[in-house]
Amino acid sequence: MGATAAPQRTATGYTGVEADAAWRDEVRRLARQRDAVLLAHNYQVPEIQD
Repeated sequence: MGATAAPQRTATGYTGVEADAAWRDEVRRLARQRDAVLLAHNYQVPEIQD
């Protein structure tokens, strides 16, 4: 899987995880196993969003 180290939270997000195909597949497997829905939102500064 794409873990390079224990994930660390920074001011701009998380480091230590590479979102490769194995990571994606594991997230999807866990969602199916737990009958969960994945929901994401990407916040942008107004200069980019508008």
